[in-house]
Amino acid sequence: MNSSTLSGRTALVTGSGSSGGIGAAIVQVLAAAGARVVIADLPHLKASALSQCEALSRYGYEARFCELDVGSQQDWERVIAELAQDGLELDVLVCNAGINSPSAPENQSLDDWERILRVNLTGPFLGMQAVLPSMRVRGGGSIICIGSVSASVVTPPTPGLSNAAYHASKAGLGMLAKTVAINHARDGVRVNVVAPGSVLTPMLARGGKGAELMANTPMGRLADPAEIANAVLFLASDAASFITASTLTVDGGYSAV
Repeated sequence: MNSSTLSGRTALVTGSGSSGGIGAAIVQVLAAAGARVVIADLPHLKASALSQCEALSRYGYEARFCELDVGSQQDWERVIAELAQDGLELDVLVCNAGINSPSAPENQSLDDWERILRVNLTGPFLGMQAVLPSMRVRGGGSIICIGSVSASVVTPPTPGLSNAAYHASKAGLGMLAKTVAINHARDGVRVNVVAPGSVLTPMLARGGKGAELMANTPMGRLADPAEIANAVLFLASDAASFITASTLTVDGGYSAV
């Protein structure tokens, strides 16, 4: 894909402050495609995010950090206002922030359940609400949600644990994306989902289940974060100009077996 495919556009990626993760890979790929990138994450990841910005600037890419709790409507309003003050309006929104806290369904606390849904589902809802007015006025934009094959496939259970809240949040995210996509199709706003399978990130490595996940993936390996980022780039670009309300599954065949 042409290196200037997103030239002149501004993209915000939530949950992208931590190096080595899917969010950071998305930031790098979008910046290399010519986009001005906004790394949006929680305050404790500011140092890591600023380090990413410095690294990108050395290649001539434009990047900045914004503190953002995706579950806070006030935070979304503040970030959009701060960008507008600098003459920036979002052409691309990537809802990447996500969390999980496996627990047996009967033991999972209501606080845990609500915290996972707040980040994984309410966060994208608030993000869409924040950017849609500007995108509509300006004739369009691209919103990409990072879903999961867990939206439709229940992963093999670990005794005493379950990803019930995570599965529910990702399934809800898929329907949220489709609903917003259909409502704003004629406004030029495209909304799609990238659904990764198992991705080789620091979080997964710490979990120690890499070998098991590789064995359950027909391609026999885990995805590199850049492979998820390239799918996001495609959906953000004009190459996907007639694609909306769709889910692009990037899972090495996992969900097909």
